[in-house]
Amino acid sequence: MQRCWKAKTTWDESVPSALDSAWRSFAEQLSLIDNLKIDRYVSTNNPNDIQIHGFCDASQTGYGACIYVRSREQAGEIRVRLFCSKGRVAPLKDQTIPRLELCGALTLARLYREVLEVTSFHVYRTIFWSDSTIVLLWLNKHPSILKVFEAHRVAEIQEVSEGAEWRHIRTDQNPADALSRGQFPREFLNIYSWFRGPAWLAQPESVWPQVAVTPQKDLPGIKKLLCMFSQSQSEEIFKNFSSYTRLIRVVAYCLRFSPNNNVKGALTIKEIEEAEYRVIRLMQQAHFQDEIDRLLSEERVKCAKLGSLNPRVDERGLIRVGGRINVGVKNILYVKFIF
Repeated sequence: MQRCWKAKTTWDESVPSALDSAWRSFAEQLSLIDNLKIDRYVSTNNPNDIQIHGFCDASQTGYGACIYVRSREQAGEIRVRLFCSKGRVAPLKDQTIPRLELCGALTLARLYREVLEVTSFHVYRTIFWSDSTIVLLWLNKHPSILKVFEAHRVAEIQEVSEGAEWRHIRTDQNPADALSRGQFPREFLNIYSWFRGPAWLAQPESVWPQVAVTPQKDLPGIKKLLCMFSQSQSEEIFKNFSSYTRLIRVVAYCLRFSPNNNVKGALTIKEIEEAEYRVIRLMQQAHFQDEIDRLLSEERVKCAKLGSLNPRVDERGLIRVGGRINVGVKNILYVKFIF
């Protein structure tokens, strides 16, 4: 249905030949599902340990999740059965594979929440498996450092899956791969791992996959903090001071030589603020004079380093960023200089 939509086929038009052939193959094999049998009883008779194992996967075609119940008797018999699954078609708007994998992990978390609401047996342990290292790294981050798309989904997954373990699994061992890519009935009926889970899941934990997730330096989906700085090599005043505070106080005392000054004694807060404004304006004029001229002439700043900051020039001649709502000192465009 989605491929019909993408092809922009109207109700009275024939679908593309490739799509028509795929649909006919699917329709011809659909009757094979009549012979499908699935065990309704997913546990052993007298289990002393019940675990839930969830798997998720995604592709450009779709994403989904499946949950298995692993039960073990006192005698050592282990039984693994499919409990439920859910699949979704990938959105029409193209998304990156890591984001689709994250949607698959969110589907798994929500499916797990539904399972807990309807089950009556006690679950001793819950383990979720994903073949995406990026998703596993996202889930170990605080949502506040992630971009909006990732942050909202990671926050919900972390809340729902609290107490569960997240582990990495290879793609060829992930039963949820059948959900993400789609299969014809004949192929689907021959997937043993879909109904019973991976073969190693019915064995002791010592043979389970033990894959360590290596941190990545350039992890996508992380907020990028913008920090602008310019290096000053002024030969006049800045090179004579190794302390910013001392520089401001000296400038404040120098301003007292103004003919209109009547203040005496210790420096006032107003004098220190005025001195700081003078120093900042001097630094901005040295490094952003072109931008100041454009802003004063009401021209758009055609500069990548300032254009995204919504700059403006205030009544003191200082460049401020972030619009006109916040007018305090904190939104002045500071220039970092090396003494």
